[in-house]
Amino acid sequence: MATVSAPKLRFLIGDVLPPDGFAHHRPQTPLDVTPFDRLLNQGKVSRLPGTVLEEAILDCFGLHADFPAAPLTWLADYPAPPQSAVVRADPVHLAVSRDNVQLLDPDIVNPTANEMQAIAESLNAHYVSQGLTFAFPSPTRGYVALREHDLPIGTPIWRMPGANVFDHLVLGKTLTNWRAVLNEIQMMLHAHPINEARQARGEVAINGLWFWGAGSLPNPASACPGLIVSDEPIAVGATKWLGSDSASTDTSLDALLSEHDADEMLIVLDCATHAVRAVAPEAWQAARNEIGQRWLQPALDAQRAGRVSDIDVTLVNESMTIRVACQGGNGLAQRLLRGASKIARRQVRLADFE
Repeated sequence: MATVSAPKLRFLIGDVLPPDGFAHHRPQTPLDVTPFDRLLNQGKVSRLPGTVLEEAILDCFGLHADFPAAPLTWLADYPAPPQSAVVRADPVHLAVSRDNVQLLDPDIVNPTANEMQAIAESLNAHYVSQGLTFAFPSPTRGYVALREHDLPIGTPIWRMPGANVFDHLVLGKTLTNWRAVLNEIQMMLHAHPINEARQARGEVAINGLWFWGAGSLPNPASACPGLIVSDEPIAVGATKWLGSDSASTDTSLDALLSEHDADEMLIVLDCATHAVRAVAPEAWQAARNEIGQRWLQPALDAQRAGRVSDIDVTLVNESMTIRVACQGGNGLAQRLLRGASKIARRQVRLADFE
């Protein structure tokens, strides 16, 4: 389908600026900062408070940070909505020390589909009498279907890496004693054959599940305008729930511009976030370079060619958010934006991107 007018591009990108604490993990080889340098030079730069990518995504869809994420991500993993309330049950490693229990999230645990299938079989055999059924459509995401009056209250997984589990224990006076289930699952998995094999290979054990995001979906208010381009589960699920048009990030920007006539495209990229959470500096560098070369550089080229009107880029991490607005055209407004960018670069340095 031919594009009838130049669309606006909105990018929401996680952790291309590494958060505090990641600096000593960063690779020694230089990064390709050319697209970021060009972006900073062409746009108006603003510095805002930090946030995590998932909460920024929820905000883009007009949803609050504690919106039930489990039924949203269910829509990214299954073709139809859940028939009841659901809770996420994500595989984690619980590192026990003298004073606390630290949670290592699924990006570090990195389970396989076969491992989670074997764990699901063990859990379902044990909990069949309690009516709990565990399913892992993705190795890093699990679900349990529940009744509305049996929902646990758990801290979102993105707030948990490195946190003391004792400060975030699952709450809720419900039919199921969720704290007891957490402890029981930890004991069951401790000696599970899957974990014996993982530890023999020098990998961390999958010795716990984290329950969070419980709830069911209300009726959606309205569809979001334009096209949503993402493979991030919350973004994919929210897009399906709202009935918005969608596309995968496997599609090139050129193809998106050629095949869709949306007035606005929201492109959500989470590859750098996964690399940061996995403490994988080489993967983070590759993700950074891919974002710059495959998305930002083509977007700026498309704007110069008149195929794109405005470009709005929001770069988020827990420490800070940087927003860069590149207005289309070469007139006075664009020159003023470039002047404002020079001032903003006193606070947002290119070195932050290196």
